[in-house]
Amino acid sequence: MPSAHRCGACELSADGDALFLGGEAGAEVWDCRTGRRTSKLVAEGGDADGPMASITRLRTNANDVLFAGSAAGAVALWDCRLSNPKPLARLAAFHSAASAASAAVTGIALGAYYAAFASEGSSTALVFDTRKLYRPLRRLAGHRDGLAGLALDDSAPGGPRVATASFDWTARVRAVGGGGGAGDGAGAVLAGHDAPVTAVALRGAGAVTGAMDGGVRAWRPEAGVGGWAPAGGGHLHRRAVQAAYAVGDGRFLTGAQDNEWVLWGHAGGTGAEGGGGGRPPRLVALDRRHSPAVLASSAFNAATGTLFAGTAGGAVLAWQLDGVEDEG
Repeated sequence: MPSAHRCGACELSADGDALFLGGEAGAEVWDCRTGRRTSKLVAEGGDADGPMASITRLRTNANDVLFAGSAAGAVALWDCRLSNPKPLARLAAFHSAASAASAAVTGIALGAYYAAFASEGSSTALVFDTRKLYRPLRRLAGHRDGLAGLALDDSAPGGPRVATASFDWTARVRAVGGGGGAGDGAGAVLAGHDAPVTAVALRGAGAVTGAMDGGVRAWRPEAGVGGWAPAGGGHLHRRAVQAAYAVGDGRFLTGAQDNEWVLWGHAGGTGAEGGGGGRPPRLVALDRRHSPAVLASSAFNAATGTLFAGTAGGAVLAWQLDGVEDEG
């Protein structure tokens, strides 16, 4: 399934039948069954050279509303339930917070009622109530450098939480609940990496962070103190970690620019170095016939175990992970 441009972002539809691809030439919709492009997404206003011209992140919710982040720091929404996706709205999320060269959206995380966004040019993540997208519900400050990504977990007993990964070599976990404004607390700090943190996944009683040096760490909440403690990890990759996903059953999937993916457990589960179980198996590697084959983007459907990976050369590869079940 080739793309017409470098695959800087990809995402699956809720039913897994459609694949959304984004890059320097905008965003496209592909049919996973036929491998054919079905449509090209045109942002509200139809300006091909506007703030949505280059797509850096894509995420879709259970209702097939697609959120697309751009290199200019803007976020646009499409209703993708129809054969011809309909533009819904555009948010200038980070456009005025940083110059267009550094405002690129690096993370989009969606929950049942919340959407969170991160930018490499801002140390503050923005959380919106998806029913009131005209202004942020919360501004999650506290990092000392820009953000490389984020995750949102709806399954926590105390309510939804957001984890942010930063170029300041740390990650932070914070509750979504609370009033708006900038002074909402720094949250729990996950520190210990030897390089900028470039990926994070959060689910239930566990979290995983990945760094630019290939290091991966697992974390578990500390009862009664509100912090998070290390629960294993190691240098599982040889290059920068590009993506992290919560798979289910306390397991996490990490992918890196060494073109390999690792599936492993957290907090005493099997797989993580130092986490009880030895070195985890390396599940898949990108096909180096597609040059350059460096991992540029990915999408994972935990309900079906389907993994898509986009390369810097414009190819999109797919795998089916056996034995993967979503926790619901």
